[in-house]
Amino acid sequence: MRQIPPSFGSTCLVTGGAGYLGRHVVRELLDKGCAVHLLDRVPAFEEDDRVRNYVGDIRDYETVRAAVNGVDTVFHHASVINGPTSSPAHSGGGFRPQFWDFLR
Repeated sequence: MRQIPPSFGSTCLVTGGAGYLGRHVVRELLDKGCAVHLLDRVPAFEEDDRVRNYVGDIRDYETVRAAVNGVDTVFHHASVINGPTSSPAHSGGGFRPQFWDFLR
């Protein structure tokens, strides 16, 4: 296990932690020995007791307030790319890359 950088603190919040980029950030933080609060619309890393899931929307004040409680550093990776859900994992596989439509 790598050491936690002093500037991170021991507990970090990753918004969008169930997404592609967020998952990689969470894994790296866990490898460094950090406890992680994960805020996303779907839970992830449920098998790891170092991860505390907060299921909700980053636009909801109370959800964010709960997720940030006790956190030293926030890694903000939440985004909406293609509408209400942006990945096959979130939408059950039925998503379309609408973001690219305007380029055609």
